[in-house]
Amino acid sequence: MTVLALTLGDPAGIGPEIVARTLAEPDLGERALAVGDARALRRAVEVCGLDVEVHSINRVDEALFQPGVLDVLDQDVLTADPPWGKVDADAGRAAIAAVEAATRAALRGEVNAVVTAPINKEAI
Repeated sequence: MTVLALTLGDPAGIGPEIVARTLAEPDLGERALAVGDARALRRAVEVCGLDVEVHSINRVDEALFQPGVLDVLDQDVLTADPPWGKVDADAGRAAIAAVEAATRAALRGEVNAVVTAPINKEAI
């Protein structure tokens, strides 16, 4: 099975919403997982009004890959929700942590590809 890792991008931007909507699609969600802060993905799910569960995991092999469940390889960097549309250093750290974690998973062969949502270079 091919597994895609989708990083959430900048949690203060549109990345988490794009990833949440993408993973909520039944055909993709069964072979893809999010990488980033579960907090940011839960916020995106709420904002988008999606009827799905966010399943926080520490390792790729804990993913459920089930319809209605968004698996997220939780980086747990954020201590609070960053303000929407603002440059935020915590959001920058969260974005980089997600890219690094997804890359490590790919190098270990746990995922087959990494897709990144938009990041904010200034925040990084």
